Amino acid sequence: MPRSRPAVAARLLALVLLLGSAAALGAAATADPSETTIVEVYPNTNHAGNAGEYLVVEFPDDGDLAEYSLTDGKTTTPLGDDTVSGAVAFSRAPDLTRGKVAHPVYELPEHFAMA
Repeated sequence: MPRSRPAVAARLLALVLLLGSAAALGAAATADPSETTIVEVYPNTNHAGNAGEYLVVEFPDDGDLAEYSLTDGKTTTPLGDDTVSGAVAFSRAPDLTRGKVAHPVYELPEHFAMA
C-alpha cells in the first residue's frame, strides 16, 4: 500500500532535522583547538542540593586554569591553578561526577549556579 503524502513529508522532515542535528554536533566537535570552549553542562541533578552538577570545558594544550574563572552573573569562581589539556570537568561534588564523565574532574572551590 503506498504511503500518503503527509506521512512521506513527515518522514522527510524528520530526516532533515536529524541530519541538521548531526551536522551541528559535528561542527561542535571540530571547534578550534586553540580556543577554550564549554562543551557540556549537566545542571539540576536528582541529588539533594543539585550535588553532582558539572560542566565540561575543552582547553587548548597547556591551558593554565589560573587564567580562567566561571561566573553566573552573581558569583565568580576560579578554576584552580593546574595546567590542563583537552576536556576537563568541573563540579562541586567531584566524587559524584567522576561516575558520569570520562574526563578528569576538578572541584569548583565555590558554589556556581548552573541553572
